[in-house]
Amino acid sequence: MSSDLLSIGRTGLASAQKSLQTAAHNISNVNSEGYSRQKVVQLAAAPIGEGNIVIGTGSYIKSIERIHDDFIEKRLNGIISDHNYNTERYFQLSIVENIFNEINFEGLNTSINNFFNSFRELSNNPGSETIRSLIRENSKILIQNFHRTNEALDKASENINNKMDMAIDDVNSIMSAIGNLNYKIREIEVTNGESGDLRDERDRYLNKLAEHFALDTYTDDKGRFIVSAKGVGTLVSGKIYQSFQCKSPPPEESRPAFANAREILLEGKVISDRFQLGKISALISTRNEEIKNMQEKIDGIAWSLAQAVNDVHRKGYTNKEVELDDQGNPNALSMQEATNIDFFKIREDPYKAASLIDLSSDIKESLVNIATALQPNSPGDNRIALAISNLQYEKIAPDGESTLEENYLQSVGTVALTSGKHKIAQEQSEGILAQTRAFREQISGVSVDEETANLMKYQHAYEASARIMRAADEMFKAVLSIKP
Repeated sequence: MSSDLLSIGRTGLASAQKSLQTAAHNISNVNSEGYSRQKVVQLAAAPIGEGNIVIGTGSYIKSIERIHDDFIEKRLNGIISDHNYNTERYFQLSIVENIFNEINFEGLNTSINNFFNSFRELSNNPGSETIRSLIRENSKILIQNFHRTNEALDKASENINNKMDMAIDDVNSIMSAIGNLNYKIREIEVTNGESGDLRDERDRYLNKLAEHFALDTYTDDKGRFIVSAKGVGTLVSGKIYQSFQCKSPPPEESRPAFANAREILLEGKVISDRFQLGKISALISTRNEEIKNMQEKIDGIAWSLAQAVNDVHRKGYTNKEVELDDQGNPNALSMQEATNIDFFKIREDPYKAASLIDLSSDIKESLVNIATALQPNSPGDNRIALAISNLQYEKIAPDGESTLEENYLQSVGTVALTSGKHKIAQEQSEGILAQTRAFREQISGVSVDEETANLMKYQHAYEASARIMRAADEMFKAVLSIKP
């Protein structure tokens, strides 16, 4: 009887000891990020029968359970992806928006207006050398602003490429860690070991992975933990994982507007456009949509302006005197030097026009080559200068339906609206993310008060089990002390 009692006390002692260790482990991790509190599942041992009597045999620890809600965890990952997408989109769009900010400096729109206004001044005084000099200086400023804007957009695209490189390195490292954790968890659980801390660590890696793109997770029928990127496919299956590459494809496969654009490859195939939400999708969307569109818009404006000005300027005559023959007809060679002069140097199509636009060599060479008259030898004729100034109000934009200023402001306004939309979405998702994390903490977080109470309860159970063993020992000694 005493031996049975001793065995029961021993099982109670072991159960209480494990419960104490678990409570202490919970308390020590009260501030650990992503930690899920653990709970001891203690059950009664199988009883034995003695005649018509069933006698208990103590208790045992079935398992250590992690208090965790898979649904909340998946929801959290989804919100993390959405929040990081809006945050990164707003940040990158703010950079693009700032390129066209004309509050603190003379921007592209202002320089276009100044260019046309200087021709308007020249039309009032066609012979003025000073105003011609002003036209050339304003033209140089306009060209510099086209170049600056194009370079700033290229720089924004380059920064995105660099962030994509770092993001893919981070993603590959995370997927490797998840694969290794899957292997360790499976190995421990096969031998009925405790894997709660490893599962928490895997969840933390999944949270980090969700910052980069939207993901799905599940366990297949063979017990393998699967991680897949929405729109892309399976990335981790058990301990096996795939790695991304981030590099610039060959010129013949690259996007026309981005000769050095980074693309994400999986098994040799470009999958950049297939990611959903997260930082990676935000980076790619901003580069391939807003930055590309603005580059094309600025190229189109530069090309349309240069073409329209050249078309009018070629019809005009400079202040050079055209020699006349005895019949009063202009000399052909002299005529050639005084008219049909381009104001801008520009390529034949809009591609990269903003980076290549320049003054023509004739305008650089002499101010005299700025045409103002529609007839030769007419220094007071202002019709060409006036026609060029009036281009400011004509619908010569690439769309053929708006002025250059309207087209420019509409494009900048579209970026501003998109940026504002993502700012609002970011603020909303930030609140939802905080709420979801708080809800997760309510379910899985550690309560110091609760765990302290558990410590006291398990301590008393440990002491009581020790007393049982002591009582059993005393009973056994009493039996041994009986003399025959």
